[in-house]
Amino acid sequence: MKKFRTVSILGVGLIGGSIGLSIKKRNLAHKVIGLTTRRSSLSKAKRLKAIDEGTLSLKKATEDADLIIVCTPVGVISHIIRLITPFVKSGAIITDVGSTKG
Repeated sequence: MKKFRTVSILGVGLIGGSIGLSIKKRNLAHKVIGLTTRRSSLSKAKRLKAIDEGTLSLKKATEDADLIIVCTPVGVISHIIRLITPFVKSGAIITDVGSTKG
């Protein structure tokens, strides 16, 4: 299986952190970047080795990502996607973990 160069996880809470751990365990990416609104969450995600790098910046989290996984509450997913659109490189894949669509 081809490895992603950079995976970005927007929201490294329980679900996002678990996805980061799984990606790293299965060696599916060279680098996993995590984004959250709290520095303490980034520190914990790094300490648990769920991410390689952490940032509070949407631009830094997404501009080089080949795969972007939005792990935020369902109510803000579409807003987050609108915010990151200017930074996402051509060919990047964007997905989310939301339980509902609509």
